[in-house]
Amino acid sequence: MSMRCIRWLAAAALVLLWPAPGHAQQRAGVVSTLEGHVTATRRGLTTVALKFKDDVYLDDKITTGDRSLARLLLGGKAVVTVRERSVLTITEAPGVSTVKLDAGKIGLAVVHERMKPGEVVEIRTPNAIAAVRGTVLVAEVAQATAQSGGPVSSGVTSGIHVLRGSVEVHQLDPRTGSRVGPPTVVNGLQSYTATGGQAGRVAPIPPDQVGHVTSGLTPASGPSAKEPANREQLRAQAVQTATALMTALGGGGDAAPAETQGGRSGSDQGEVSSPTNQPPPPIIPSFERVLLREIRRALAIAEDDLPAIIVKDTTRSMGEHDALAAFAGSFSREKHSPLILIDNSTVRKPGGALVLVEPAGGVSLASGLLAVAGSAIDGTNYNLDTVVASVGVGSGPNFGIGVLPSGSATYVANNTDTTVSVIDNATNTVSATIAVGNNPIGLAISPDGRQAWVSMNAGQVKVIDTATNTVSATIAVGAIPAGIAFAPDGARAYVVNEGANTVSVVDTATRTVLATVGVGSTPFNVALTPDGKYAYVTQLGSNAMAVIDTATNTVVATPNLGAGTQGIAISPDGSRVYVTKPGAFDLKVLETATNTVVGVVNLGNTVRAVGISWDGSRVFVVHPNNNAVSVIDTGTLTVVATLVINSPNGVALSPDGTRLYVPQGGGVNAVTVVDVSPGGALLGVLPGGRLATSSTSPVLGMLNSTFVTDSGVAGLFGRPDQLAAEVDQGNALTLGTDQPVSTGGALFEASGSTISLRGGVLLDSALFLASAPLLSLLGGTTMNVSLDAIRLVKNAKLDSTSAIVNLSASTLSVSSGALASVNGGSLLRTTSDLVRVTNGSTLNLITGPLLAITGNSVVSIGGALIAFGGSAGNVVNVTNSLCASFACGTVSGIKIAFVAGASATQVSITNPIKNAGLGTINMGGNAALVRIEGPAAKLVVSGN
Repeated sequence: MSMRCIRWLAAAALVLLWPAPGHAQQRAGVVSTLEGHVTATRRGLTTVALKFKDDVYLDDKITTGDRSLARLLLGGKAVVTVRERSVLTITEAPGVSTVKLDAGKIGLAVVHERMKPGEVVEIRTPNAIAAVRGTVLVAEVAQATAQSGGPVSSGVTSGIHVLRGSVEVHQLDPRTGSRVGPPTVVNGLQSYTATGGQAGRVAPIPPDQVGHVTSGLTPASGPSAKEPANREQLRAQAVQTATALMTALGGGGDAAPAETQGGRSGSDQGEVSSPTNQPPPPIIPSFERVLLREIRRALAIAEDDLPAIIVKDTTRSMGEHDALAAFAGSFSREKHSPLILIDNSTVRKPGGALVLVEPAGGVSLASGLLAVAGSAIDGTNYNLDTVVASVGVGSGPNFGIGVLPSGSATYVANNTDTTVSVIDNATNTVSATIAVGNNPIGLAISPDGRQAWVSMNAGQVKVIDTATNTVSATIAVGAIPAGIAFAPDGARAYVVNEGANTVSVVDTATRTVLATVGVGSTPFNVALTPDGKYAYVTQLGSNAMAVIDTATNTVVATPNLGAGTQGIAISPDGSRVYVTKPGAFDLKVLETATNTVVGVVNLGNTVRAVGISWDGSRVFVVHPNNNAVSVIDTGTLTVVATLVINSPNGVALSPDGTRLYVPQGGGVNAVTVVDVSPGGALLGVLPGGRLATSSTSPVLGMLNSTFVTDSGVAGLFGRPDQLAAEVDQGNALTLGTDQPVSTGGALFEASGSTISLRGGVLLDSALFLASAPLLSLLGGTTMNVSLDAIRLVKNAKLDSTSAIVNLSASTLSVSSGALASVNGGSLLRTTSDLVRVTNGSTLNLITGPLLAITGNSVVSIGGALIAFGGSAGNVVNVTNSLCASFACGTVSGIKIAFVAGASATQVSITNPIKNAGLGTINMGGNAALVRIEGPAAKLVVSGN
């Protein structure tokens, strides 16, 4: 029988079997848990003893006796737990439901998404009233008089203790009941206390006192719902409340693969073992956990509203390429419970993402995606930089190697024979060998993955159709072609002609040479900036590189590096160029804004090819004469690991950043595969994939949990050829139009959790339209991020009506990067604030700024850079030393580092700090709050 039919029958049974009371009171809810003696006094002064599953009506006065407790499910939007010796009345007026507490203690959880516009639930005590929307709190009243029904004494004390969310509390005159003064905002882990007519005060709730606040609100035993009629009644009355509360307290949920059964995905193998390491005790424990248990109990009554995948009370170890849910096609789900609930468990995910939307995946949900409660997510890759396979290929593989955008295959040019080897990356075996002719050397994969171009010593480029693995065309270029690179949109290819000292610009559609650009002596390799505006060419026979303007096909710069250059890689944000100098045994780092050297890494041996990780955090440099590959941290420009690999010639990285492929010459004739996964993220959406949620719940929610990874929260990718022109602040931009995620809620929200990440949220070549923060940290959460917390690269666009980052009673520390970094011709625009720091929160910016903008990128903020709020005691600490290295200036009181030709004319700032009296900004002597790089970057802060 369908759920709709069951609900209808249950409702019909209620009408037929339960007579309406003579006083025609309107029903307010149902008793879902009851212990001891609980009564309801109705309008006609009739007092009845309540039982499990009884209805509760408006204007009922509910009284709990000694050692008694009641829990009420109210109207699909709230749960009220009533402690012993408490008295309360539930009333309703248009748009306002009121729980009047005369004595005792109650716990209340209200679900925001179940509230109508303008609707509130009020908690009213003799001297205070709190307006509640989407909050978990405890309210209590202590009377100085002996009986709760007596006159209100000046000694009556009311307490409003907020565990999650925030409320506005008005003080009431205890004699007249009228409001006194303006409202006070009380946020998570704060208490409001008022005695008599004295002014109320707000104080923090120490974590070790939460148990005292919630004492008495836990039933000694669970409720009974054994009778079928009872189950049907609760099914009809409680399912919406329970599912909504699970979503609100635990995060959100998403759609599951159809083959998922019993709470386990089809990709999960073997039995799930019992946990060996329990997660640490929660910071905000018992009351929310009690609510969660109550919610689960109610959901168990309505089994079809359970999350589709449940990981509960266990330890699960996953492979890098496993996922709790992976979507390769269309999927939709209309239920309001999470797709995935991880509860009281440890999940180990050393790489990849817990939830993956693949390029052809399209997911539509009526909920969030992932709820994590009381659990530990460990994304650490303990096998980082270890060899996982060696694949034999043809003779003499050189630097020509490329991986398909799908990650399914790797193509290798075998220089001393006549072939290209195709490696199946799933099995690490050669799946095809393609005859191309003598001496193939360079190789590049087109952005759409349909073609592999191979440079041939005879002045040709062979075009391989990757669908059939056959040569489909031969293109004549200059003498001894070597390196090849494609424009981001795939319309042009750039072929370096080592023997002709030129670069051929080829139309990929017609396969004809459009232009031949003269460069310096013995050019070897080429790479394009992510926006496609410039091609950088290394030159073995010259001290200088050549920089080609791709719009005019002319050399516009020749930065001098002091010796010949060979390998090249450009950072994903387009701000840095990494170049190897074989004769000098070093790696040079250029800044693209000025084409000047900003860093050198001395490596002590011959260097050749270079590759860069997908997030730009690590560079891999090949040493062919030293049987090694150096791994360099780009933040510190230091070698952090050395891989022992015989006769390495080149490097290529898989698009997901988990594998490094190293072709080996010197008679080895193999490709070594290295695990370089940066660790496991919660969510990955690959180019072309789409995840849409209609819920206002967080896409990713975390409650009382830990999350540690060498990766980040989420990587959201768009297709680099899906772009649209836009002008903002006078800058002509070309921005991504793919929307990997669309949602009405926060992307990631954590409460009472401890989180340690390498990066936060990456938006790459994509569009994100936000109406809630990307990162929201609440209720004592601590997050440490090594690199950027929010990072936009390659023409990304973030357009928001909300603050980008929200902190409430929490701490966020960014050690090496910026809170928000906007690069590669990207746009960050919000009508609100960049970051809100509220309720005693701390933001630490250790070696980076609050905001970093590079290239042609634009940041437009309608509100403030920093908005303080809630209670006082908020702190922003900025300890970087940017002004020791770069010219700094002050605009509207904000210290800015101007880098690579940037100036104050690119900045407009009004009212950058809101509510300054509620917070403190501590600036180091050489610290800057903002870093702007290049003469085209723009920053506008309107201060509205």
